[in-house]
Amino acid sequence: MEPRSPLLRSRFWVRFARNWPPLSEWQIVPSGERNAIALRIAARARDDFMRVSME
Repeated sequence: MEPRSPLLRSRFWVRFARNWPPLSEWQIVPSGERNAIALRIAARARDDFMRVSME
């Protein structure tokens, strides 16, 4: 499901983070906070990826 290249994979995760949770739940979240949450999720995913790739 995930692309092989790290750059594409990080883009995949950013897109995933922006689309999660489903939009109906996002309507109560201000957009600035939404972006912060998406960035936090993407950063966590990137950290997980780095940890896995180093092992």
